[in-house]
Amino acid sequence: MEKNVATFERIASVLVGGLALQQTLMSNRPTSVKSVTGAAGLAFLWRGVTGSCPIYRSLNINTHKANGISMTPNLLERSALINLPPEEVASFLQTKKTPWGRFSLAIDEYHYKIDIDGRTWMLELSGHSDGNRTLIKLTWNEQDSLVPERVLEIRKLKSLMETGEIASIEGQPHGDRGPIGSFFETFGDKLLHSLQSRTALPDSKKDNETMISHESEMRREAHA
Repeated sequence: MEKNVATFERIASVLVGGLALQQTLMSNRPTSVKSVTGAAGLAFLWRGVTGSCPIYRSLNINTHKANGISMTPNLLERSALINLPPEEVASFLQTKKTPWGRFSLAIDEYHYKIDIDGRTWMLELSGHSDGNRTLIKLTWNEQDSLVPERVLEIRKLKSLMETGEIASIEGQPHGDRGPIGSFFETFGDKLLHSLQSRTALPDSKKDNETMISHESEMRREAHA
């Protein structure tokens, strides 16, 4: 029987199961209630002793191999609206080598993949209703890892496709920074990335330009 329960879960199951059986034997409750409690206690004991859980198996969960870290697939997803038609975006992905490597065809001309930080990132293209823009959706598996630092890579990819370069103000001259400026110089990008990763990307060109303007202003203030 294949084990799919982590060690600490097995220990907890044995303790809970033993306690449930003890309460069943010492309780003066009705027989029907004691039967349910006893069955639950036996189930927990069996789970702890064997290290196998039918519920986990039905949900395709395995915490045994991760020493207590859940192996449940956790798909992360980001999307952006590119101001280019699908044909041009597909052509870019097929012919250009990006700073992260080269995208390769996954299924067809609207599905691509690339390996970044040991993960396979899947990129799906879908045409906007106006026929002039493309929605790109980036999906990757966070399994057995932390959320990657480069969760906003899709914004850089958007900038690269539309302008041919990745916008940056690094290396630009600046005067002496005050305490607030120094704080933002050290932690500003991480705070901005954390905020952006929880913010839906705009669906209109006007909203998108407004957001980019606000981001640029925040960065200029941080480096003032």
